Amino acid sequence: VATVAVNGSMNAGILAAQIVATADPALADRIVAFKHELEEKVRAGIQALGQQFPNGFDR
Repeated sequence: VATVAVNGSMNAGILAAQIVATADPALADRIVAFKHELEEKVRAGIQALGQQFPNGFDR
């Protein structure tokens, strides 16, 4: 059983892919790479916001 947010289709898709990937190592590797890319995008967004609003929110 898993819960995802209302209208959280991207997270639901990632969760479904992770479940399928338990039987597919190549898919598991692709999911790991995709999640790393998402992390990089989030960190870049945080950095951009930190430059635009230098109030130390990201510390």
